[in-house]
Amino acid sequence: MSKKKVKKTSAKAAKNKMLTPSVDPLQALQDRVAALEGQVAHWSLQEGPQGPQGPQGPQGETGPAGPKGDPGEDGKKGDAGASGPMGPSGPAGPTGPAGAKGTTGPVGPKGPAGPPGAKASAESNGES
Repeated sequence: MSKKKVKKTSAKAAKNKMLTPSVDPLQALQDRVAALEGQVAHWSLQEGPQGPQGPQGPQGETGPAGPKGDPGEDGKKGDAGASGPMGPSGPAGPTGPAGAKGTTGPVGPKGPAGPPGAKASAESNGES
């Protein structure tokens, strides 16, 4: 029998052979599926115009009340109100001092002459 000759590979060829990564067939399939899903999603967005909006849903429940806010600034002062009714008058005060005498008025016109009197005798006049 003849002996088979063993081929020796060079060091560079052996190094390259060891560095070639092995491709995982399952990982390659998943990558391809992901790429196809991306393309299908892109096509579905380009197919046509957006449809009409659907009906509005029911009103949700009212949420809890929030915290009380800070008080606001004071408002401007209002207009003055109407005057109240007049109160009762107080007690009379003491009488004041007499006032100064006023000025004298002008002298009036001379009155008419009076009636003539009875003639008196000389004795009664005191003439002698």
